[in-house]
Amino acid sequence: MVHYLFQQSFQKYANFLRYLPILNALIMSNQQTKTNFTLRNFRNGDQESLIESADNIKIFNNVKDAFPHPYTYADANWWIEFCKETDKPVNAFAVDIDGKIIGAVGIIIGIDVQIVTAEIGYWLGEKYWGKGIAVEALKQMTDYAFQNYPDLVRLWAAVFEYNKP
Repeated sequence: MVHYLFQQSFQKYANFLRYLPILNALIMSNQQTKTNFTLRNFRNGDQESLIESADNIKIFNNVKDAFPHPYTYADANWWIEFCKETDKPVNAFAVDIDGKIIGAVGIIIGIDVQIVTAEIGYWLGEKYWGKGIAVEALKQMTDYAFQNYPDLVRLWAAVFEYNKP
């Protein structure tokens, strides 16, 4: 009986802990999303709006090195094709406002012993910064990740030291 109670308590605690890496960022943000957006799959025809939003040195300076600059049509085309080829569930979504791509949010599932973790990340076009879109997109992606990856126990995000609220 004691073992059963401990196991149940531990499971509740573990469920809480798996949200902690990004929970702090979400709690600390008092921004309310005033802009309606959708998360959707990337598709052919997104190239122009993807380039318009992604081709920005400020975005390039705040994401991983694999993100290209300048962001060209070839880069946009490669990314869209790459996203279409991945196995289900989808790991990256376009952030869409009125049919235009204004950013992206996604996860990278860990490998080997880190298979139960995933890195979460996003980028938004500069004119959409400070509107609460990233916070809401991260919330939606977090829910999606834990619903679609039942073995996932933790999400984490890399943060640049100089990126402060």
